[in-house]
Amino acid sequence: MRVCLINPPDTVVEDACWDEPLGLLYLGAVLEENGVEAEVLDLNFYKDFKVLENSDADFYGLYCSSPLIKSALAVNSFLKETHPDAVRIVGGPHATCVPGDLVEHFDKVIIGEGERAILTALKDGSPKIISKIPIQDLDSIPYPARHLIPIKEYHRRVGGLPSIGLITARGCPASCAFCSKVWGKTVRLKP
Repeated sequence: MRVCLINPPDTVVEDACWDEPLGLLYLGAVLEENGVEAEVLDLNFYKDFKVLENSDADFYGLYCSSPLIKSALAVNSFLKETHPDAVRIVGGPHATCVPGDLVEHFDKVIIGEGERAILTALKDGSPKIISKIPIQDLDSIPYPARHLIPIKEYHRRVGGLPSIGLITARGCPASCAFCSKVWGKTVRLKP
């Protein structure tokens, strides 16, 4: 079984290669920990989707935030045409907030945290919309699988030095009107 996790091209931000696709790297680590062959493909490094033509994945998982909806749908259409037998999965903030927008386009829609849900999505007969309870023990999540990307190609700098990201908490006690509450109101910390 092979899974290709895709970061769609970002046409909104000035430097789409500033940060590594951290969420996908966590998913890649979980997949590998469970014996699934995984790759992460950041389409911000390519002019078009042709890099996907030679892919032999059984499953394609796309990240989708609201600003990336058009881009994610374009990648999905390309995959549907070039890999009609593969299962296409979508997750991320947009999928969590409005799964109904995506359920007609993708084979599986993941709501909320993806680390447990992605494993369910790979099983035969799993539901079209998948949601799992939030992970309480953040230490149970493996470190991001940075070996799956060309990490030195990203431009993030802190104090002028190269830097990488790490998720050390999930949840927020605030009730901001604009927030999707993807991580929930209970704060969970990585000790």
